This record gives sequence, C-alpha cells and structure tokens, in this order.
Amino acid sequence: MVDMFLMEIKKIQPSQLYLNKEKVAKISKNLSLYGIKKLMPLPVKLLNDEIIFTDGHTRAFILWKNGVQKIKVYWEAEDEDLDWELYDACVNWCKDANIRSIEDLGGKIIDSTSYKEKWINRCHKRHLEIKKIRNEKSFAK
Repeated sequence: MVDMFLMEIKKIQPSQLYLNKEKVAKISKNLSLYGIKKLMPLPVKLLNDEIIFTDGHTRAFILWKNGVQKIKVYWEAEDEDLDWELYDACVNWCKDANIRSIEDLGGKIIDSTSYKEKWINRCHKRHLEIKKIRNEKSFAK
C-alpha cells in the first residue's frame, strides 16, 4: 500500500512544459461527473532538493483551477524505472520557461498535435541524447 499525504499544490515543481487541451477537457468532465474525491493521488519525487511532479500534471492543474490548495500525493517508488536525468532536464526546461508551479501551465494548454510536436517529441529527442551519452561513457571505460 502506498503512503499518501497532503501537500500544498503550489509547492510542487512541474516537470512538464505543456498540457494537452483534449486531456484537460476530459479530466474536467470526469471531475464534474465523479467529483474530486475520485481523482487518484499524484506521484511526486524529491529531485535536486525540491519536490517535483512525476505525473498527473493535468489532474493537478484541474484541481488547482477548482480551488484545491492541498492535494493527495505519494512518493514515487524508488524502484520505478524512470529516467531521472530526463526529469532533471524537463524541470530545467520548466524553470527556463518560468513554470514554477502548476498554475503557470494555464497559458500552456495546446491541442494534441502541438502537444506531441512540442512536448512528446522534445522529451523523446532528449531521452535519445541521454542514452547516447551514457553509451559513449560506458564504451570509454
């Protein structure tokens, strides 16, 4: 069982530059149908001495838009197979774009095609670069 706790939504650093407009609409509709209590807690991680979202940016944004100040979160599992170097890059991109809390994503809601082009492809490209650097380092040993 995952230990959940409450955290102020504005104190969690996003790791995503954009929100998908269609996903925002879908989650907004689900929220109006099922209520806030049905939304799952969101995963967070301590990375470089700050707490970041590892997932659930759209849900967090919808909650914030609905006046929620504290959300249920849980620590991302240590054995989770996530690329923390990529997350570090994503957080830095967010900071460079002045995205420091979930409310800052309000002006970054884009359609699915743009989301794929601007966000998914950017992350994929960076992930490949990181893998290449890791491979080069392992061959150099």
